[in-house]
Amino acid sequence: MSPADAVMTWLHFGYLNDPKQWRIRANEARAHAGKITDPEAKQKAKQILLEIIDHYEKLAKRAEKGLVWDQSGATGS
Repeated sequence: MSPADAVMTWLHFGYLNDPKQWRIRANEARAHAGKITDPEAKQKAKQILLEIIDHYEKLAKRAEKGLVWDQSGATGS
């Protein structure tokens, strides 16, 4: 299966509008943020991961309203 096929399969099953999927990704990012030990990278990397988590949470909230993906392939705004 090509990467494009995998993405289309993912989209076909409606994962973009599934808040659970976005929250799983947010939790994965939280776990990674907690494992950073390099003092030089820790502050910046944690900041970036916290921003990613915030965006995943926003996507989850939008997915609850069905705004992330519609059948025409356009994203909700």
